[in-house]
Amino acid sequence: MNSPQHLVPPSLDSVPIVCSLDAAGLADRRAEFNSLFATTLVSQEREPLELRLALAVREDAESPVRDLFRRERECCPFFAFTLRRAGDILVITIGVPDGAEAALDALAEMARRRIRQHASRARSSRSRRSHIVPGRPNGKQ
Repeated sequence: MNSPQHLVPPSLDSVPIVCSLDAAGLADRRAEFNSLFATTLVSQEREPLELRLALAVREDAESPVRDLFRRERECCPFFAFTLRRAGDILVITIGVPDGAEAALDALAEMARRRIRQHASRARSSRSRRSHIVPGRPNGKQ
């Protein structure tokens, strides 16, 4: 799918900034986003009323991702989502109206935490590899 898919209300200005999920539903949804970000997030870019996420999701595996954002749109109609494919990357642009920045901040923070965890794991892995001495079992000198 090369053309962007838009999941947007007719006018963001006319949509109330509310979420219809109860506390348990909200916790479950956060867990879904955390899982998605942990396994696919490549990068994020934040602007005042917009968040762009790049997810490493093959085209044949994007249906559950699209479904998650469709369900998010159902409970939080003030979000506007645009999904477009860039090769093996699914780019999701999330827009909000003035006054809904806190909801966007929450998603951006979840993404930031995942990016920091990826970077920390990569540094740790590189550090362990740098102590390996070729030809010695387990890197022992």
